[in-house]
Amino acid sequence: MPATVPSETTPPPEVDAIADALAAFMLAEHTAGRSLTARALTARASARFVGCSALLGAARRDLALHAELAWPHWSAAQLAARIRKLPAFERLVTQSVLLTAAIEDITATLAHAADEKERGEHADWVAGLQARRARLQADLPRIWPVAATAGSDPPRVESGLQPLADLARRIEISEDELDAALRTSRTPHAFRLLVMRKQSGGLRVIEQPQDALRVLQRRVLREVLATADLHPAAHGFVRGRSALTHAALHSGRRLVLRLDIADFFTSITAGRVHSAFLRLGMPPRVATALTALCTSVQRAGALRAALRRHDAFASQTRIVGHVRDWQQTLCVPHLPQGAPTSPALANWIAYRLDRRLSGLAAAWDMRYSRYADDLTFSTDASDCNSLRFVDQVRTIVATEGWLLNERKTLVMPQSNRQRVTGIVVNQTMNLCRQDYDALKAAVHRHVNAPPDDAQRSQLLGRIAWLAQFRPERADRLLHKLRSAPR
Repeated sequence: MPATVPSETTPPPEVDAIADALAAFMLAEHTAGRSLTARALTARASARFVGCSALLGAARRDLALHAELAWPHWSAAQLAARIRKLPAFERLVTQSVLLTAAIEDITATLAHAADEKERGEHADWVAGLQARRARLQADLPRIWPVAATAGSDPPRVESGLQPLADLARRIEISEDELDAALRTSRTPHAFRLLVMRKQSGGLRVIEQPQDALRVLQRRVLREVLATADLHPAAHGFVRGRSALTHAALHSGRRLVLRLDIADFFTSITAGRVHSAFLRLGMPPRVATALTALCTSVQRAGALRAALRRHDAFASQTRIVGHVRDWQQTLCVPHLPQGAPTSPALANWIAYRLDRRLSGLAAAWDMRYSRYADDLTFSTDASDCNSLRFVDQVRTIVATEGWLLNERKTLVMPQSNRQRVTGIVVNQTMNLCRQDYDALKAAVHRHVNAPPDDAQRSQLLGRIAWLAQFRPERADRLLHKLRSAPR
């Protein structure tokens, strides 16, 4: 007979334990600073929880409705109690009861067929029941024990900050001014929104902090984030490293792979920033305050207004489409692209990503470096399976909370032009012919045009960049530029 489930049931002990284990797992992932997106959580939890992916996804969606900085302060018991109230948990309980009852029915039926004669006459039927029972047992929600593995988190730093008063003194403001800054950091006017066109053709939102907030963020960068020990593979926004050192690592290699992370900054939620400050040795209250100062949340109306300022003739349909695409990242607390603290925080949060990708590159006899969202690998091997390697990189990036921009994935053999952060690296580092001709033409136009100090400063910067790897070409352009009337 089919098993029935009473209208009111107590959760079976195994399923009840799953809620407790799931709550402890999520809190541990947050404390470790790992990505808390549903996809990343499910990928990491698959080695521990069997048949619980729907509950895990539902728990993450439910918690996303709460402030990112509120739920991590709950105890494991509070979080487990909230998980038990989810409809997905009730469905898991029902599934467990039904499967258990069906397994018990099959076990009882097999017990009645215990005598050898009956087993011999119905051997196929008995084997079918045993196979079905094994399948049902495999479908039961349960927890697998997982052996402890060596962590790949960045080293924890002791900050010495305890109360908020210490933080206020460290960033050179009073406690009242810190309270006021925390209140205004979430207002619609804390950041100026600028929409810029990408070289690839899309649009990018730059969130520029207002003057007072930008001053505080620079002090946080100098006084707090300067202690962060970044991974050697990180070359972007790191003292002593640059786009030049990033490109030089891959110069003269047989094969160069370049991959790009989509929405690198804005995909980092406030919860991950909070965990980063905890790993920097901040007490929870200080970490919460710093996270409020360094993250942003936008409204759909502000995004629409910024788009309208960027293009006054854009159609309403186009504006709505862009806002809908941006809402998943910009309308939740996130790391803003444009704040002084964002590059340092992103590099610190990406420590695990850099460590895992460095290990993968070493296993494939490759070199790896990262410049912000630009992942670059190179090798001299002639038999590299680039498609399989990119698949493995994609998996690691996804489990760490980011996604690859598939349109920007480039596989560049030495027979083609190999470009890394705008520098050609086939043999020696150089500027590609088109870029050099464009710079030379810009210098020529400036020399023959009325004086323009802003354009002259821009050209001097571009020539200084060229001088780092082709000084002789830069000297010729600089000599010509200096001949222009001022």
